[in-house]
Amino acid sequence: MDDPPRLHTEQSPTTAVLNLAAGFGVFQAMCVAAKLGIPDFFADGPKSVDAVAKLAKVHTQSLYRLLRALASAGIFTENDHAVFQNTPLSEVFRTDAPGSLRPYLIMVGGPEFWRSWGSFFTA
Repeated sequence: MDDPPRLHTEQSPTTAVLNLAAGFGVFQAMCVAAKLGIPDFFADGPKSVDAVAKLAKVHTQSLYRLLRALASAGIFTENDHAVFQNTPLSEVFRTDAPGSLRPYLIMVGGPEFWRSWGSFFTA
């Protein structure tokens, strides 16, 4: 029989729970990146946040904050200041990836799905 899942040994239980609880922010950021098609813009390599903002037609500083948040979770990598690229994690939600998770992320990040989890406990 398999051993039960364990916490990372370098994390205290408090840190592990706080990281899990904050995961909703990373999740929503991934859904926004998927909806905007951000991983597709890095398909041919690193790009500046300015270049990607123009391609995605979004506010540059807001996109920078999104990419920094996702880079902190390993979704993208920031090579130089404001120059990002895909990691294996963002590659799986590129539009042209075999079995792309982009449609799934867009669906579960949508308001209907999101609200259902927000209303999970009703007293």
